[in-house]
Amino acid sequence: MISAALALSLQSLEAPSATTTSSSLTLSRVDSCSSSTQALPDSSRPFSPRFLPLNPPNPLNTTNLHASHRPNCLTKDRLTAWTPITTRPHPNAPSHRFITRQNFERITSVIVNAWSSSMRKTYGSGLLIFYAFCNSQNIAEADRAPAHSDLIASFIATLAGQYSNKTIRNYVYGIRAWHILHGLEWHMNEPEIPSLLTATWALIPPSSKWPPREPFTIELICKVKEGLDLSKPFDAAFFACITTTLFAAARLGEFTIASVSEFDPNVHCSISGISDVVDRHGFKVKGFVLPVTKTEKTPTTVSWAEQQGPCDPLAAWNNHIDIEVNKPQDSDHTFAYRQPRSSSHTLKPMTRNAFIDKLNRVTTAKHLPHFLGHSLCIGTTFKYLLRGILFEVMKAKGRWRSNTFLIYLHRHAQILTPYIQDKPALHVAFIHFTSQKEASAVFQPS
Repeated sequence: MISAALALSLQSLEAPSATTTSSSLTLSRVDSCSSSTQALPDSSRPFSPRFLPLNPPNPLNTTNLHASHRPNCLTKDRLTAWTPITTRPHPNAPSHRFITRQNFERITSVIVNAWSSSMRKTYGSGLLIFYAFCNSQNIAEADRAPAHSDLIASFIATLAGQYSNKTIRNYVYGIRAWHILHGLEWHMNEPEIPSLLTATWALIPPSSKWPPREPFTIELICKVKEGLDLSKPFDAAFFACITTTLFAAARLGEFTIASVSEFDPNVHCSISGISDVVDRHGFKVKGFVLPVTKTEKTPTTVSWAEQQGPCDPLAAWNNHIDIEVNKPQDSDHTFAYRQPRSSSHTLKPMTRNAFIDKLNRVTTAKHLPHFLGHSLCIGTTFKYLLRGILFEVMKAKGRWRSNTFLIYLHRHAQILTPYIQDKPALHVAFIHFTSQKEASAVFQPS
C-alpha cells in the first residue's frame, strides 16, 4: 500500500463535482510551500528528499486542485486534458513569432496518437499518482513541469516497494509522455533514473508479484468445454474465442474488447476480416485480420489450421457462425453473440470481462485452477514448441519482436527435453526421414 499521506492526497485529487465552484478550490497548500520548505543553497538538489518539508501539512487540506488545469475527464484523456502551468508556446521561444496557438493544438492532437488508448489510460493513472505525490510533498505547480530530475527520482524512490517495477516504469513514462505532449523539455539524470528504476525490482512487494503462470493446455480447454452448452449463443462464441486465441497464438485482448460501447470495426476484429487461405500444397488455414494491435498500427493477420480432437477451432468456429446459434454479420465483432430473450437482432461483442467471468465460473464448477488471459498465450507457445516447431517459427507466429517468449523454456523443462537427450528423438526422426528421401531418390527408376 502507498503511504498514508500519499493515499490521502490521492483522495483529495479526485475531480470536483459539477456543483463545485472554482473559488472553493483555491486553498493554500501549494501557496504555503515556500514557508514550509527549508531554504536551499544554489548548488543544492532542489527536490531531493532531504530538502522536502519535514512536517508537511495535513494532506486532507490539500485542496488547491487548479480545476481549470485538471478538469474531470476519462483516465485515457488525462494526458491531454491536464495541462501544466508552463506550456507552449513559451513567450521567449523563437517559434512564438510565427507558430499560432492553433498550430500547437494541432501538434498536440497529432502526437497524442503516438500512444495507444490503453497506454494513455495507464499513463493517465500515473499522472494522477504523480500529482498526489507532488501535493503530499508541497511541490509548487510551476515546479511539476518541466520536472526536475530530482523530483522524478524522489517520486520513484517513494513508490519503490509499494508498486511493482512495471507499474513504476509506466508511471514515469507517463509523466515523460505528458511532457512531450505539451512541448516541455524532459532532461533526466541518465545514470540515476535508470538505476532507480532497475533498483525497484529488488523492492517489489510480495503482493505485487504474480506467481509463474501455467499454460492453458488443450486438456484443460477440453475440460472447460464439458462445462459449456454449445447450443447457447454465448457459450458458442466463448468456445470459438478461446480456441481461436489459443491456436492463432493471439492475445486475449486482441479478440475481446474492454466494453461494448468501445467496439469499432476499424479498430477491433470483425467478421469482415476473416478469410480462408490455401497454400500451394493444399494446406488450409483461416485468417483473422486484427486492424490494430498493441504494438502495430497497421492490420495484422493471425491464423489457425484445423486440428484433430474435441477442441478443433474449425468446428468451434462453424458452430459459432451457425444460423441457429449466432450468425454474426460482416460488421459484427468476430465473437459477437445473440442475447437471450432479446427482441433486437443486434449481436453483443465479446468483452474481456464477460470472457474471464465465464472462464472463472466454469473452472470453479469443474474444480480447475483459475487462469489469467495470458495463460492462453503461454499455452500456445508451450503447445507448438512441444510439437517440435522451431523457436524462430514460434517467434514469428507469436509476433514477438524479441526473445522474451523464451522465458517459457526456463519454466517448462518439458520443451527442452527432446533436445537434450543423448540421441534427441527429433534429430533421429530427421535423419530417418532424410535417409528415406535419399534412398527413394537413388532407386527412383529413370
